[in-house]
Amino acid sequence: MQKITGYFERVAAIYQTVLAYEDGSIASHIKDRYAAAEYLKYVPVLQQHLAPRATVLDWGAQYGHISALLESFGFRPTSYVVRPTPGAVAALERQFPGRWVKSEEAIALPFQDGTFDAVVSSGVFEHVPEYGGCFTGSVREICRVLKPGGHFILWKLPQPAALSEIKSDLIGKWSHPFRFTPNGISMLLERDGFDVVSIECDGIMFASINVLLRKARMSVITRGLDALAKLWPFRVFANDLVVVAKKR
Repeated sequence: MQKITGYFERVAAIYQTVLAYEDGSIASHIKDRYAAAEYLKYVPVLQQHLAPRATVLDWGAQYGHISALLESFGFRPTSYVVRPTPGAVAALERQFPGRWVKSEEAIALPFQDGTFDAVVSSGVFEHVPEYGGCFTGSVREICRVLKPGGHFILWKLPQPAALSEIKSDLIGKWSHPFRFTPNGISMLLERDGFDVVSIECDGIMFASINVLLRKARMSVITRGLDALAKLWPFRVFANDLVVVAKKR
């Protein structure tokens, strides 16, 4: 993997901007470099399927941390966010002035057909109904704005039997109301213009434990657990899916 260029510094700046406007608990996934390091494992997926300098729509960009990741590794992101919070607006404007787009619309995307080489969804797709949208509508719009042969890459897509979801359900904490099996997401994507290239299970340990392991300089354990999550029967209980689909 190539040298990381400014990713952690930019995420730290994003987090500090968010704190000036809202409760930092919502941004706990980027509160420090040990949490932000979680997203580095998806860079090889991007590099495998996208050309250098590819144009990428960071779909549902939230605070822009994925856009910062994309830019740090040489891609050209456009941050897109629906109904952003004040902290998100401030963070995106600071990091990507004139290069981010906001909307009140849950499905329709304000971009022309065939605009992007790729669209990335990082923990976003499962939340579409919460904003008044529908999965089918979003898949069709994403397909529309992709160039022919363009890629739709999803990660942090929750599984039904994920240990993290089961734990939250048992103790009465919030969990994802919409979760996906490999077959379910494949059928949804293939029905509306995509061929599924790959689906892998990802992560079996709780995010807080992974952060503690990184702080203790034991990242090798987190990588080992991620590898274990790809194997039967552990993959049934893996937290998320990583999906790569290609526009027909």
